[in-house]
Amino acid sequence: MATSNPGAGENPVATTVNLPPPIGEQGGDRNTAERGESLVTSRVVRESTGDWLPQSRSPKQVNDFLATLPADGEGTLKSLREWNAVPDADGTDQAERDYAEIAALLEADAQPVKGLASLYRALATVPGGTVVDHQVEYGYGKRAVALSYPGRLDSPNAPENATTEWLLDPETYRVVGRRSLVGGELRSSVSVVTRVVVHEESEEGARRSG
Repeated sequence: MATSNPGAGENPVATTVNLPPPIGEQGGDRNTAERGESLVTSRVVRESTGDWLPQSRSPKQVNDFLATLPADGEGTLKSLREWNAVPDADGTDQAERDYAEIAALLEADAQPVKGLASLYRALATVPGGTVVDHQVEYGYGKRAVALSYPGRLDSPNAPENATTEWLLDPETYRVVGRRSLVGGELRSSVSVVTRVVVHEESEEGARRSG
């Protein structure tokens, strides 16, 4: 599986994407719900401990951990196994456990560029991954690079022809969504259109009123 390094020079702690027009307004996509797709229109994460990851690590702790990951995929896997953010499920093999650890961190709201690149190198070691040979549409008509993995990595009971696609921004390579397909047909999809990290609750209010 070929991978590309995320773009440099972006803020590793806070990324804000302008909110697209509501469905049905200014060219918004009326067919989103019909495609089985849901939109996360706002994700606000405070710098405090909570239930964001199974072991209640804060976004700052996650960001700091990602910054320490080695550059190579195997070294990153070793660090992820030691950190063990996701409890091991019964009956899973090592590849499935590695995938679960990587998946949880790929959806983190605070990611240093170096750490994100390390995650992709680790993901490239998981068997069954491919890069979709064309960009796919998500959200309000945006395009993304898609990384496809067997659906059984997310759910052991998934059909043999089920796949999970990670959707990456073609410029920053940050995850902007994920979708599930069976036999090539879309079954569900989630897109992130706004990502904001704040240090205090008052900052959240200022952003919403600004």
